[in-house]
Amino acid sequence: MEREASLIRIKLKYPNLLEEVEEDLKRLKDLLSKGGAVGEVKKHRAEEESVDALLDRAKKLYIAGELQQAKELFEKVLELAPENPTAKFMLRRINMRL
Repeated sequence: MEREASLIRIKLKYPNLLEEVEEDLKRLKDLLSKGGAVGEVKKHRAEEESVDALLDRAKKLYIAGELQQAKELFEKVLELAPENPTAKFMLRRINMRL
């Protein structure tokens, strides 16, 4: 009974909700069928994972005192993500110490 009342309230408040959702699903299917959107998402996700991995390794090298190697990795991060604040900050610190 409570569930039915909730559904009625939703239908009254959002009369076109089902049509809007169906339209959004159709657009999503169109994007996915073209493959471009999926490829872009995968590429972006791989770049993010790569940036995170590079940052982790660079930080470990920095802590170990391997400043030149850390610098090279932070520079690679900036090639992939030019606005990465961590890489920018750490490069400034390294350059002050070298």
